[in-house]
Amino acid sequence: MAKRKKKRIKKTKEPFRLSLQHIIRITLFLFIIFGVISLINKTPKKNFTDPTVSKEESQPNNNNLATFLSDNFEKLPNPTKEKILGVTDTKIVKNIYTFFDTIKKEIPNFPQKQINSLKKSIIDNIYQDITKNLENDKNNTN
Repeated sequence: MAKRKKKRIKKTKEPFRLSLQHIIRITLFLFIIFGVISLINKTPKKNFTDPTVSKEESQPNNNNLATFLSDNFEKLPNPTKEKILGVTDTKIVKNIYTFFDTIKKEIPNFPQKQINSLKKSIIDNIYQDITKNLENDKNNTN
């Protein structure tokens, strides 16, 4: 029995033409995508509420932080109010104030101090390199 060879038919690739069928398919696809996106946007989203904050705390009066804090400060017991008002007299707070005062005093001179320290470090490095080179030369000549 002789084997038959199948003839391969070469398919010539036709150039793409945008037909009415293609336009209808693309339009239908875009409508479906638009519908899905608009449906997703219309679904209500739950607002996140912090369970550790009460409703009164979450809605301050007139959306003003100062009035909110002053109203809640008035609700505190007297010993707590005295402790809060007396916090500026503690040693730690005084140290913090002095720290910030020294920083404020030194800031205007800071760039000049940095330049001077940089010059000193450069001179020091050059001096050390020269002394090392002199010592190496002295050791090499011996």
